Amino acid sequence: MKVMPFVGALWGALWVAGCGSSPRDNHGLADAPVADAPAPDAAAPQYSGDVTGSAVPTEATVFMVWIVVSGSPDYLYKFGDGASAGGHYTASLSGPLPAEAINADGIAVGFFGLVPKNTHFADGKVDSTALESVVIGASRNGLVFRTKNAQVTGWRAAFPAGEVSCGRCVAGPTPGSQETLEPAPCSEVAITTGAQACNVL
Repeated sequence: MKVMPFVGALWGALWVAGCGSSPRDNHGLADAPVADAPAPDAAAPQYSGDVTGSAVPTEATVFMVWIVVSGSPDYLYKFGDGASAGGHYTASLSGPLPAEAINADGIAVGFFGLVPKNTHFADGKVDSTALESVVIGASRNGLVFRTKNAQVTGWRAAFPAGEVSCGRCVAGPTPGSQETLEPAPCSEVAITTGAQACNVL
């Protein structure tokens, strides 16, 4: 199953759309074995922000999911946990980002998901159908990790190497076209019920 990475639909629907072998835009980058990509050296960061939209739950569970499109099939990798209460969330990574969460070009892109309180998924590859059935919100902006040895161009090159940083979604030139991320304060990474996440991979 190929994961359509957060394109023009609600978070859950994007995870289950597009079974089969769909091409991706690799921007001419040469793939390197993901095993060669070192994990971050920095201490695991923590994040916080607003939960917005309609029908914001009083309390909910938050998690981070990373999109991996390096091979076939694409997959989602859950790594990072948190919670929300009163329209505000906090979340953190439990340690260095695993190599399995990083694309072969040395870039990892993650988003926050919101699910009902006491709903949990183990770290690792996740079943998109199970997630689709419970997800109630997502972040449009996201997180970017660039490995120290990643040779990248375009929007990827704007992010610092060796650390997890935050990115603001930038619209493509035409409606529905591929979007990009640009460095932004982590305070801009809000979770919104019924949100569309950035179409970057």
